Amino acid sequence: MIFHILIILALVLYLCFFIFNKWKNIEDSYFSTFKKIHAEPPWIICRTAYDSKLIQVIKDKLNERCQELNDWFYKIYHHTLKYLIITSFNASPFPNNEYHLCFYVDTENNYLHTAFDHHVIGGETITRVTSLMTGSNKFIKLPKANLLTGLCYTPYFLVKKPHKIQSCIPHNIPEQMRIFHWDLTTSKEGTKYEILYKILTILYKRLCKSARNCDYIVVYLPIAFINSSKNNYNNIGLMWLQFSPTIYKSIDELKSGLHKKRYEVMVSNTVLNLRLVKSDNSKSIRKNVDVVISMTYAIDPMGPNTVWSYYKRPEYPLYVAVGTSKVTNSNTLKTSVTVTINTDNFQPSKKMKELKIVDNLITG
Repeated sequence: MIFHILIILALVLYLCFFIFNKWKNIEDSYFSTFKKIHAEPPWIICRTAYDSKLIQVIKDKLNERCQELNDWFYKIYHHTLKYLIITSFNASPFPNNEYHLCFYVDTENNYLHTAFDHHVIGGETITRVTSLMTGSNKFIKLPKANLLTGLCYTPYFLVKKPHKIQSCIPHNIPEQMRIFHWDLTTSKEGTKYEILYKILTILYKRLCKSARNCDYIVVYLPIAFINSSKNNYNNIGLMWLQFSPTIYKSIDELKSGLHKKRYEVMVSNTVLNLRLVKSDNSKSIRKNVDVVISMTYAIDPMGPNTVWSYYKRPEYPLYVAVGTSKVTNSNTLKTSVTVTINTDNFQPSKKMKELKIVDNLITG
């Protein structure tokens, strides 16, 4: 009996390998050899605001927290992160391509600026970097990968083809990338579904305001998994979403819809971990995606306001960075939303504040 099950699983695996390589449509696994420092890595740049007293506390603890991160990283990957801490901005360029992770402590304006190479820093590592830069001592709980579950749902995934949803918005390239930011306050009970629904509703209205025949926006949500293999720096899964306020009329409907689509995360994570798709052939999916949303949170952060963006253009119209502060004794959740815009179709509202990248730092 066990032998027959193994044969069936082997056949399913072979079928998946054949079909996925033919479609070439799953998010790439990003990373090549660790030892190679990339000439132009896909840098993510961040900024966390502190008050005048706490910025010095963070500065004093930064080396210690970086070493803790490095020790954890070495246990998983058997490699050491190259990080740089800058306290005088004129002393070194930021970000610095000789390093994987850079910090600049701006004690004059009370900001901690962070930049990381997304070839190496991904998934769970990003959540730990978020904890470090916000001054939180509690780590986010992440799911564990389950290859068997992913393989079992693969035939259903191949039938449903969620990654084949076609965008109805022109993916034109504007003259320059723009960044906007706004804050969002929600109830503590509403959690991520209330936050996500409000953000998606705003994005839909702002994206479809000037586009014709825009019935929905195509969104994908990267979900980080616990790092368990030295061969995969970005252990994630993806969920595809076709959103409009007509398709999902309430927070509860969105929550129910996301629960039904959890299998997509398991399947795509399995595809990445088993390397069923070549990374250099999988970027075509981004042609159909309008919005990529990365959500994270910090528990009892010292720095409650964090914004982040791609240093250069994302490969899709909108990259949305969502950072939520979970304060233990508060009845509300405060969320910072940053939208990196690579399209002319997005029409920002008056409530959105435009940010700039000046001297390689997020300003505004």
